[in-house]
This record gives sequence, structure tokens and C-alpha cells, in this order.
Amino acid sequence: MRDTIDIGIDLGTTNSAIALAEGDAVTVIKNVESQDTTPSAIWIPRAGEIRVGKKARDRAESDPDNTAAEFKLEMGLADVTHTFARAGVKLTPPQLSAEVLKSLRNSAGRYLNDEVLTAAVITVPAAFALNQNKATVEAATLAGFVPGSPLLQEPTAAAFAYGLQDTSDRAYWMVFDFGGGTFDAAVINKRDGELRVLHHTGDPYLGGKLIDWALVERILAPAAADEFGLKDFRRDNPQYRHTFARLKAAAEEAKIALSGITSTSVLVEVDTPGGGETFDFTLTRDALDQVAEQYYVRAINLCREAMRENGLSPDAIDKLLLVGGVTLSPGLRERLADPAEGIGIELETRLDPSTVVARGAAVFASTIRHPAPLAAAPAAGEFAVELSYEPAVTTTTTTVAGRLRVGRDLDWTGYSVVLANPEGRPPFRTANIALNRVGAFATEVDLDERRTSRFTIELIDPAGAPQEVVPNTLSITHRTETFGGARLAHSLGIQLADKTFSPLLRKGAGVPTTARGIFRTSSTLLRRDDDAMIRIPVVQGERARANRNRPVGMLTIRPVDLRMDLPSGTEVEVTFEVDASNLVTVVADVPLIGAQFEAEIDLASVRTPSSDVLTQQLAEGGGSVLRFAAVGGVAGCG
Repeated sequence: MRDTIDIGIDLGTTNSAIALAEGDAVTVIKNVESQDTTPSAIWIPRAGEIRVGKKARDRAESDPDNTAAEFKLEMGLADVTHTFARAGVKLTPPQLSAEVLKSLRNSAGRYLNDEVLTAAVITVPAAFALNQNKATVEAATLAGFVPGSPLLQEPTAAAFAYGLQDTSDRAYWMVFDFGGGTFDAAVINKRDGELRVLHHTGDPYLGGKLIDWALVERILAPAAADEFGLKDFRRDNPQYRHTFARLKAAAEEAKIALSGITSTSVLVEVDTPGGGETFDFTLTRDALDQVAEQYYVRAINLCREAMRENGLSPDAIDKLLLVGGVTLSPGLRERLADPAEGIGIELETRLDPSTVVARGAAVFASTIRHPAPLAAAPAAGEFAVELSYEPAVTTTTTTVAGRLRVGRDLDWTGYSVVLANPEGRPPFRTANIALNRVGAFATEVDLDERRTSRFTIELIDPAGAPQEVVPNTLSITHRTETFGGARLAHSLGIQLADKTFSPLLRKGAGVPTTARGIFRTSSTLLRRDDDAMIRIPVVQGERARANRNRPVGMLTIRPVDLRMDLPSGTEVEVTFEVDASNLVTVVADVPLIGAQFEAEIDLASVRTPSSDVLTQQLAEGGGSVLRFAAVGGVAGCG
């Protein structure tokens, strides 16, 4: 089994990719069609048969009732399913994403001679909310990866990939990640080999698909309706559903083609009352840029906001790292380079923007120990070692510790171990390291600079005879950069009795992290009152009114849980813990009774909001529209 995870996956809205880090090399693994990227599309032509990738994407035009695509945008929504009519099945966005992950995993397994891959680092947009991150973890588990596979924010992954190409000690970078369905901007600081996210912002619904649909609705559909005299030729008219699917696919292909040429022909079969007609239209790069301009401007404004919040000017940023297929557009690149119309930062274009996130995720994966299966007690005469070391370091000397185990009581006095790297430059070998009475040891090893050093572990008994030990190898990679931690995408806190939001963790806080706050109950809780309870809503967002943010859980204290009455004003200490994948745990501690209560984090009930809710939220202002409906709750703290 691998010492480190090594596999990185960019689970994208339009396309996905997988990469492998081995030593100082990163390889993008091609799929069965010898392509670096796999369309994130599913086609189920009949029961028991699932197709993923290009064949599925192509069928979206001719067989929309049995295909699904762009479901990443629906991750975390409990009320969304996709029906596949011919097979008679319904799949949720995590289930669909799991099929994409399975396809990528299988491609990697073939590349690695049928090695079974059980872990991967999977990327998510920086702007993803808790429910969306949880849905991604669910998809990974459904795909066969070990529970808790690490998540990594996409801008950070991109910075890791570019970091391998950059030899400077100190720099500021801005990641401009414009993908098929989402946009992320992040300010990255590289200082003495450490990559740290200073700030990120984004829009999980701003992506290339909006440009595709704008091309359809503003240029292609009006031209087709005019040419063939079509009435009610609209996207929401069931009569033209297949035609609009074909127009959308043609718009995407034309957009990609216009990255390399100045005009292209769009050929689409259009359903008309008299049968079918061929629509032949010449689309120019200038026309594309005019349609896409509003989306370019939105993305550029988010970048300016990120710099402004960090007190940085474009002159302070060394490079603009381009990520995502949309950044291949010459029109966008020209605008970005313009100080007046864009950002005016030097563009970094050395890596393919379509695969750079997967590459960076693989680099990060090579720094994380592979989750080990639960170790069984060694059989009699069998020796096992539990190791403790950092799999990736920025120094050329590091410590390796371990403890030997055997399936019987044993005094380890007289036993020793040797760690050796015969392929090192120069070769490395420790002296015999004596084990202490309980079988533990610690030693320092030398590493090759900017390479992966592979060590063997030799166990020697008191008679000088070698003994087999499992595992008998370990790998440590020397890197010039380390990850300084992800950032919290949204503020987290609780709702108070007056419905105001009390954030304990602010947006942009580094994770993993812990925060505590002291509150007091706003009413008395009597043990004899079976209907009474204290409910503390846990919410996520930036609005001052808590009920206008996104609910993520509820802390509940009931009389049955108490050993005495709680008077009004009882102190409650609330603790938030957020792990490196932005998954949260919330606990309330009531010192008066010496009891703790853990919040029920409910991320499975977020639903698609109604148009009325979206309209109300848009009218309230305060930035981008909140896309998910809020659930009301009775506050319990004041």
C-alpha cells in the first residue's frame, strides 16, 4: 500500500481530471479515450448500464431524458434528483458525482497496473458551503474511497501546481479560477516555502455554462427563430427541448474553438413544424466576447474585491494564475492584462488551465499519509511497526519514530532497527538503533533535496538475525513549499434570542481551527416542563440577521437531559471546531451542571429555494444572492 495518498481529483462541473504525484513528477492520467479530462456527464441507456464521459455528454443532445450533466451545481440540495426514464431510476447529485469519480478511479487503476486506489484528495470550489462539501465527501465514499477523503479548495490546489514551477522565496499570487460552473478568486502568499491563502472569494454559480446559454439565448436562438419563422422558440418550451440541448452543446464547442480561431461555423439540426432544418451560423470571437463581457466583469470585480480586502494593489501581485477552461479565451486574457478594463497583473500560462487543479491536488495528496486500515494484532512470531513521521517536509533532515509490536509479551531489550536509503544521493544508512523496553525508537534521517527518499526498515533480534517486519518501507518527500492551511469560506456562528447573528468564526479564518464563545440563556428551563427546551440554531453566512443566513444545525437542550433546573442567564459555552476539509462540529458546555451537548449538524435538508425567496433576498442586497432557503428556529441564547 502507498505511504501517501498521491492521487488528486478535480471534480468539475463540465469536466473532471485525475493526476498522480510520484516523487518530483506529476502525471495527468488519461481516460480510456486517451483524453486528459472526462466530461462530468452520465448517460443511462438501459437498466444496469451507466456510461460516463464523452459518450454521455454527446447523448445529452439526442437523449436528454436519459442523461445528466452539470450536477455539481446541485450538490448539497436535498430535493434534487435526476430521473433516467428508460432505466426507471433516480439519482441524486452525489450519486451522479460518484459515477464520475468511479470512472476516474478506474482510469488511474488501469494506469497503475490494476492497483486498487482507496483514497484521493478531491477539490471543491472555495465558495462551497458546508452542505456542498458534505455532499462531495458522500460522493467520494459512494465511489469507493475511504470515508473522510480529504477535500482541498480549488484555488489552493492550483497554487500548489504552480508552486512546483516557481523558485522564488517570496511572492504574492492571485488565482483566477473560471471553470464550467464556478468562479473562485484567491490571494496566495508564498513566503519561505509556505503557501498560505490570505483571502478568497467567489461565486459558486458563475461559470462557463452561463456564457454557453447566453450565446444560445442572445445570438443563436434568435437567429434560428428568424431564419425558420419559429414562434415561441424558447428554452422553456417543451416542443423545442431537444433543439435547445443541441444549441447548448454547439455553443460550448464553438466557444472552445474560438480560443484558437477568430470565427467558426455552428451547424445544428433545428426541429421545425415541417420537420427538421439545418441551422448554419458563423459565430465570431468578437460576438462571443460581447456576450461574455458581463461574466468577465463579474469575475474581475470579485478579484478586485479580494485585493481590496487585503489592502493589496495589482502592483503588489506578482502573477495571475489562470485556472479553468474559460481562461483559454484570448478575449478574457486580453481584458485581464489591461490595467483599466481588467486587473493588470502578469498572466501565468505555463500549465494547462484545464488540468492544473488536478495536478495541484496530487501534489498536496503526496504530503498526506495514506489512511491505514485498522491493524489487527500480529500473529505469533509476526512483527509489525507503527510509524510516526511527516511524509513531506521542507528540511533535508527529519525525524522518524516507531513502535514495534508482536503477538505476545516481549522484552525488546537487545532488538534494534536500521533505516536505509540505498538509492539516496549519497546513499544513507543509520547505525543500529536500539529499541527501548516497550519497542519504541526515534531517529533522524537525511533526505535528498527536492526528491522522494524511500527507506527500508530492518529489524534485528538480539542474536543479530534479521526479522521480517510490516511495513518494511516508508517514503518522505522533500519539497520547497508547504501548505499553510485552507480558509473558511463563510462565517459560522449561532442565532441569538433577538434573531441576530453572533459569528464565532469569521470568513477567511484559517482551518483547521477552534473558537469558543460564552452566552447566557434567555429563559428558565424547568425539569418538570416536558415541552420546554433551549434551541440554539447554528448558522453560516454574512448577514446580520441570523434567519437570513444558511442554517446548518441545531443545539438542543431538553429537560430530560438535565439534573437540575436551569435559571435564566445560565452560562453556556459554545465551541466550534472546523477540520481541514471545512467540516464542522459544534458543542455546548453548561458548566452549572457539568454537561455537554453536541449540535445535530443537519446538512441534508437544504433545499432549492423558491423564486419568491430568491427575489426577496436579491431585493435585500448585500452581494450575491443566497441560493438556499432558510429554515426558521427558536433562539435559546441571549
